[in-house]
Amino acid sequence: MNPPLLWQASVPVFLRYLERLRGWLDLTQSRLPAAAAEALLGARLADDMNPFETQVVIAANFALRACHPLAGLPVPLAGAPEPGFDGLRDLIDRVSAMLRELPPAAFEDAEQRTLESQAGDALVRLPADEFLQYFDGLHAYPPVAGEA
Repeated sequence: MNPPLLWQASVPVFLRYLERLRGWLDLTQSRLPAAAAEALLGARLADDMNPFETQVVIAANFALRACHPLAGLPVPLAGAPEPGFDGLRDLIDRVSAMLRELPPAAFEDAEQRTLESQAGDALVRLPADEFLQYFDGLHAYPPVAGEA
């Protein structure tokens, strides 16, 4: 028997993304001088974006904010990371371990769930599949008419 579709579309995908993100941290730290690597943690691609270090924390926490509600469970706290590359790797490892603990069976009725999350001051409420596909933690992006 195959695992439920929303488990397949969430847990393994987030685990793969977190593994890649951890790999980028490793690569950055191994290829740049220490001062340049540390400076990158505070870098922003655009003035209105969070620093890279914060982006990593947001990405890790969003994996929990998506997968646990799909499993019908409350979102656990991963805790704040220690500063620097090691702290971010530890956070990614903690979140990955929490995702691996989610049994596929908990996702059996996930398609029937409506998920809620705070997006700034607004409470976003979406069907589970739309939440997984379109919600980025800050905004909901429902499909535009005619798009697949």
